[in-house]
Amino acid sequence: MTLTKTARIKTGTHLTICFEVPEELRAVYTVMIEKAAKVGDRYDIEINPTKRKRSTGDGSQNHHYHGHRDQLAILQGVRPSLMGEYIKIRAAAELNYPTVKLGDKILPQSEAEASVEEESLLIDMAHIIGSELHVSLYEDDRWYNG
Repeated sequence: MTLTKTARIKTGTHLTICFEVPEELRAVYTVMIEKAAKVGDRYDIEINPTKRKRSTGDGSQNHHYHGHRDQLAILQGVRPSLMGEYIKIRAAAELNYPTVKLGDKILPQSEAEASVEEESLLIDMAHIIGSELHVSLYEDDRWYNG
């Protein structure tokens, strides 16, 4: 059972953890508790902070990254989607951008799933590639509009 985006109920001490089980999981939770009670009432628990989604819209991380990706794509004569894949592959190999397993292949995660921190890795890799190509990258479209 996985609880996602669940707020912690304050207990007065950070070492005592309390969460409310959402309505839709209460039956599953009840069965799990009954089974666990028979084997020592012990649980394996994994806790992770909710990922902050990357920002979108004008002036956002998304706009920043896509501006660089598009500029690099035009300068290299490839489609922006292909340049985006190249940036993600390099970021996964060199900057620890997250990957997913698909069959027997390891692929960079979709940008749509990127957190604020992960989107920053893509921006950093675009900067690295721009530096390798000796080009100045801009976040907006002024570099090709004149």
